[in-house]
Amino acid sequence: MNRRLIPQMSEQQRQHLSALADGELDPGLNRATLANLEASPELQEIWERYHLIGSALRGEAVDRRYREIGERVRVRLQSEPT
Repeated sequence: MNRRLIPQMSEQQRQHLSALADGELDPGLNRATLANLEASPELQEIWERYHLIGSALRGEAVDRRYREIGERVRVRLQSEPT
């Protein structure tokens, strides 16, 4: 997998990520936003927080073991052919 390193996350990247989480991102920005998300652990943490906040606002129960599931999925996806 070809990974780019993003030196610093911009406010625009945060806004795009928030719009993506809300289903409101301009479709033309999907590919770049997902590539930034894949390459940036910082953006991945923010993505996770956005979804946790959304779950809390909706009154959904949040199981702390979700992180284990996410890590297992990430590892499996890395081993898949591109």
